[in-house]
Amino acid sequence: MSVPTLTTTVLECTRSDTAMWDVVVTDYAGAAANITGATSYFTIRKTSAANQTADSDAILQVSSSSGITYTAPATGRMRITLTAAQTRLLSVRSYFWDLQIKSTNTFTAAKGVLLVTNEQTRTT
Repeated sequence: MSVPTLTTTVLECTRSDTAMWDVVVTDYAGAAANITGATSYFTIRKTSAANQTADSDAILQVSSSSGITYTAPATGRMRITLTAAQTRLLSVRSYFWDLQIKSTNTFTAAKGVLLVTNEQTRTT
């Protein structure tokens, strides 16, 4: 797998809604990175990870075994999904997130801020 390029992005979701983001991992030249066989992690924290010592300190984490689907791994395509039950656990605020890919090497492919907004409609 080629080394992915790092992008910084602001993501947004509504609390208690299903959130989905399509991602394309690219290398430094801008070509799609082959992520076949890699394991990916999308991790959300309240604060910068500098004071965190383990993934268990995270507010929420999904991975390629649950929550991340490789839609076209040979061309670096994946979909990150947070269920309504998972976003319901998030407070209305901003969080830090990153997307880490582990294959032969480990890379942070993207990072940024997640803005969680409150839902206005509350139906049962």
